[in-house]
Amino acid sequence: MVSLLQLDPDLPVLWRSPDSLQVGVSPPAARSDNLDSRHLPVLAALHTGISPAGLEAIASHEGLSDQETLAFLEDLRPALGTRSFARLPTLGITGSTRHAADFTRVLSQLGYPLDPGAADEAILLAHFVLAPSSYHPYLSSDRPHTPVRFSDQAVLIGPRVTPGEGPCLRCVWERESEHEPALVALASQLSVREAATDTPQLHCLAAWHTRELMRMATPGLTLRLDRYTQSVTTVLEGVSDSCLCTGLDAPASE
Repeated sequence: MVSLLQLDPDLPVLWRSPDSLQVGVSPPAARSDNLDSRHLPVLAALHTGISPAGLEAIASHEGLSDQETLAFLEDLRPALGTRSFARLPTLGITGSTRHAADFTRVLSQLGYPLDPGAADEAILLAHFVLAPSSYHPYLSSDRPHTPVRFSDQAVLIGPRVTPGEGPCLRCVWERESEHEPALVALASQLSVREAATDTPQLHCLAAWHTRELMRMATPGLTLRLDRYTQSVTTVLEGVSDSCLCTGLDAPASE
């Protein structure tokens, strides 16, 4: 099968001057200077797509030498063909928040494949307290997982747990226990509460910031999305001295 030479149809061809053009804008993918009317039929053929032999025939018919044709083609080569999009991981989104569908819809519209049964990584939605049973399967299978906890005054996103890199959710629990001795008693009461941040708007915002957190891939990074101002602050969680990140038996909570 003969491959075609064709300019990427997504990139506009723009004339910089009567004898100079560029392909693409932000930034220009290709540029060619010192052009004349002989190049126009060759350019038109590259718009629609043409075989290398066909291109040589047109160029020869227009009076372009082999060297001129090759130089023109080399100028435009970065803009030939179409660029492929980066592969996004397949996500498994779990949780029972009332507006989880809004969270899922945003990530789906951003291009993420959704399949809990074949997920590359997971996003775990919860009110206040994240049950260990929700993240154990991903930890045991060495798959990244990100908690998104809807609390009364903020949504806590992260940390994105990558087994073997940075803190796990047990580490988060241990560190929070150091600052709040009553954490177990508080968590047991919050486990049956619904958070005031469980709204469509905050689920959409949380989905966007979860995407950013996954893309940054910074071990231990947690984002705090404020309910009232919608501002985001960051916290960098560390590995707990009392956790070897091998067994989790306590929930993470705010």
